[in-house]
Amino acid sequence: MEHFSMVGFNMERNCTLPCPHGFEPYYPAKVLLLFLRTLYGLKQAAMQFWRELQKAFWYMKYQQNGADPCLAFRWVNGYLIIWILWVDDYLNAGPTELVEESTKQIKTLFECKDLSEMDEYVGCHVEQNRKEGYMKLTQPVLL
Repeated sequence: MEHFSMVGFNMERNCTLPCPHGFEPYYPAKVLLLFLRTLYGLKQAAMQFWRELQKAFWYMKYQQNGADPCLAFRWVNGYLIIWILWVDDYLNAGPTELVEESTKQIKTLFECKDLSEMDEYVGCHVEQNRKEGYMKLTQPVLL
């Protein structure tokens, strides 16, 4: 699993913010601050990150799934490799060599942390059986 940073991308649209509390002495009255780059926590940061990620997957020759835009996939020599996307948490699945290669490639494009093997992903239980060659995600029933 990868965890990406959503900060530091150029803004495509103007985003302004009133002067933050405590900074008033340093700015003229009624000033608005203009963001030139994304800031974590802004809705615009998530959208801009999504746009940048779409460009990256296009560059890496992945296709977006028609039914679920949070799934990117690519066939390499008859093997399927997928990225499952949720905000800034990404699961990369496929043959080990291809996962390692695509992880290395995405790390050249983004600042990210590899959280390695997992047993949970965004609230779903992850079961992996490398010997039999499958991964199963199940969601616990909440009553």
